[in-house]
Amino acid sequence: GGGRRVQRIILRFLVPVLSLTLVGNVLAQQKDSIAEKKDKPKEVTIVGQVIDSECYMKMGDMALSEDHHNCAEACAKGGIPLALLEDKTNILYYTALEGMAMKSANEKLMAYLGEKVSIKGKLIERAGAKLLVIGSVDKTK
Repeated sequence: GGGRRVQRIILRFLVPVLSLTLVGNVLAQQKDSIAEKKDKPKEVTIVGQVIDSECYMKMGDMALSEDHHNCAEACAKGGIPLALLEDKTNILYYTALEGMAMKSANEKLMAYLGEKVSIKGKLIERAGAKLLVIGSVDKTK
């Protein structure tokens, strides 16, 4: 009688709750594995112009002219990060050195300021931003 009725009520309540918990856990694991794949850096080669990121963001294409070179150099020496503006897509890539270098990539890129280069490295994307971890830099034509 009464004991079986209680068991049926408990089962009717527990089975859906356990099912939802299991489904939730599976979805969370899938989301974590998708995030890990997305966050994993990929090897890339990107061709573009080395630019002063602040002036480019504030002034647009005016910051790409040869007249702007001295200002860009001063900004880079002042700590404004140099970036790479990709030729084909106009995507802006912030730059970094390999590992936890604790310094900017400006010193490595300063010789190429305003120049067209090919950078081989690792691409990291997070929160809509793109970071190019520099492996090698070669001047292109």
